[in-house]
Amino acid sequence: MKNSSIQRGVNLGSRKALRADRDGPDLGRVPRVRGQRFAIGERRFRKRGERRVQDATVQAQKRMAIIGSVIFAVLTLGALSTAVVMWVLPRLASNKAKVVSAGLRMQVKIKAASTFPTPTREEAFGLVKAALANRDVDKLPSLFRMGTSSPAEVTEFLERLEQSKVAPKYTWLSSIGGSSLQLEGVKVNYASDLNPTSYLAYLTPDDSGKWKIDFDAFAIVARPSWKDLVEQKVEKAVVRVYVTRDNYYNGLFGDDQWSCYMIAVPNTDDIYYGYVMNGSEVADAMRKISSPSARSFRATIEISRVKDSLQRQFQITKVVSKNWLVEAP
Repeated sequence: MKNSSIQRGVNLGSRKALRADRDGPDLGRVPRVRGQRFAIGERRFRKRGERRVQDATVQAQKRMAIIGSVIFAVLTLGALSTAVVMWVLPRLASNKAKVVSAGLRMQVKIKAASTFPTPTREEAFGLVKAALANRDVDKLPSLFRMGTSSPAEVTEFLERLEQSKVAPKYTWLSSIGGSSLQLEGVKVNYASDLNPTSYLAYLTPDDSGKWKIDFDAFAIVARPSWKDLVEQKVEKAVVRVYVTRDNYYNGLFGDDQWSCYMIAVPNTDDIYYGYVMNGSEVADAMRKISSPSARSFRATIEISRVKDSLQRQFQITKVVSKNWLVEAP
């Protein structure tokens, strides 16, 4: 069969080739997909000013959101502030009333305790020196608060001091706390290597404002005397001593029921032991007058001998004063 008799479906000679060699495929125009505004592949150009309008709208929305957030925050803060103020004001008023009341009490206390001008250092030294040098019995009440001591006892004590071969040294202690009275202190030291002795002059004003030495505190008076107490002529005494917490438990006094204190008699080497019943009022009073900053402290206490106790053991039955000055009741 000859090729010329076959009619081909494609006449290459009569139709133009659709694509040249190495050309990419050309699908021609693609119809628009339903639901789309623009045909795929077709670019849409914005109208003049349309972008600026959209940008302005977005910015306005942002500004409104920020303004709304600020207003909400301000309202919330205002509500919280109002609540805090309403809670604080009544308490401030109450605290102010308490402070005013405490201030008035403090003013009354200071006024009561600071009625008279306090002596200067040189004035205090002069008062103490004049009192210790005096031998006129009639002048003793103008220089000393006599307390429980008689004029004869005061004179005898001053004469013993005069016999000391060591010239006294004076140390100004200024104001001394722990008393409702005005209280100035001067330490009088007769210390030497062989006879270390010192005394504390408590100066207080009388009703007229004249400053005097409390003699019982200065002379470290015990009533009755230590001699009578140690020799068992008396069963109890009020003594001025140095007190230190201790742990000497023996005989009738065990650590299960008692607390122990070492009692040192000033200007001597004499040591005794005092005991307080645990949980008692006296035990609580001793704890309160204990010095948190010093190992030992001054105190005026009442001690009693207990039957069948050792010779140096006493029961502390009362705390008279937290120093050597005993105020008049």
